[in-house]
Amino acid sequence: NDFPILGIVIKIYKTKAPQMLPSTSKYLDKEIMDTLGVLDTEQFKSVLDDFEAGLKIFAKAKTGSQFKDVIEDMHASCDEVVKIALNDRNKSFKHATDKILHKQLGLNGHQKEIFKNLKNWIDSIKHGSKKTIDRAEIEMIISMSAAFIRFVVIKTQSKN
Repeated sequence: NDFPILGIVIKIYKTKAPQMLPSTSKYLDKEIMDTLGVLDTEQFKSVLDDFEAGLKIFAKAKTGSQFKDVIEDMHASCDEVVKIALNDRNKSFKHATDKILHKQLGLNGHQKEIFKNLKNWIDSIKHGSKKTIDRAEIEMIISMSAAFIRFVVIKTQSKN
């Protein structure tokens, strides 16, 4: 079987119409649902849109170019959450590892390094220096992106 997908999940939102989403492993399903849950606000709707778009592509992705599209959407969702959290449209995911700005996002030094590595990994796929990618690798990037997004959203909401 080319896909670890077991079925579909119907996600009911507070801020938009219900959506059918892919079901993967129980662990990733929980991570995804938790992430969609924290994003289901007017403030983070743009992050939700990018994240959900990547998930929908992932559901049917089989080729490297389709996997790359998933990566683009995960990157866009990470960029967007930083812009909203810092309230600065000129900031992006790369600023999450800045010497000072990472603290404004609530990241400690270890988290900063983890997400710096995620950013570098995504960039290597986006810019073509990493030639081969597979479904398991993309699933891990989705998981790590979800962790970053949830963390930043929760920290941002606790400040407000």
